[in-house]
Amino acid sequence: MNEELDEIRQARESGADPATLHKRLEAAREPIDRKREEHEAQLETLSAQWDAERDTAAAPQKRKTLEALRTVLLERNYINNLLATIEHEVASIRES
Repeated sequence: MNEELDEIRQARESGADPATLHKRLEAAREPIDRKREEHEAQLETLSAQWDAERDTAAAPQKRKTLEALRTVLLERNYINNLLATIEHEVASIRES
């Protein structure tokens, strides 16, 4: 995905058609939005699991849940950064 965004950025800087670039950005955004929704659902599930385990589960299980939460949060940050890059590119196209 980063490669696609780099290609779009280079095309914009080279003077490519804004409408074409906008379509590419929207196409790039769709799978990322779906992934973000999946991650939000995973976070809700893992958060509920943590709440249920916090006071009763054994330490290894709690650690496993916390590690899963950490992984999903890191992935969510990556996804949010991709979406921010797309928004930046869309804004740059509008300014052109």
